[in-house]
Amino acid sequence: MSTSSIQLTDEQRQFVQSQIDSGRYPNAEAVLATALDILEREIEDEPEKRKALLAAAKVGFDELDAGLGITFTDSRSLKEWMDQKLQEAKERHGRPEPTMKQ
Repeated sequence: MSTSSIQLTDEQRQFVQSQIDSGRYPNAEAVLATALDILEREIEDEPEKRKALLAAAKVGFDELDAGLGITFTDSRSLKEWMDQKLQEAKERHGRPEPTMKQ
């Protein structure tokens, strides 16, 4: 394994140190190795995520084109609808869901 020197901002250095201090990682090399592994996976997954997002957008636009959209006249009606959907999800999944703040 070769050795490299990199420059970190103060915030990055503090973050790395906080991960070491928490006991989550034994040293800076382990923190950076994990960060690079995560970045590599994100880059590899990007095309699949984009494909899924475009497919979901198409479904949504097709539903709007078919007149299946919901129109909200104000933020209060939107909040009420979202609270109702959260309550339905809570009942379906048996766990509390947060409500939106006003």
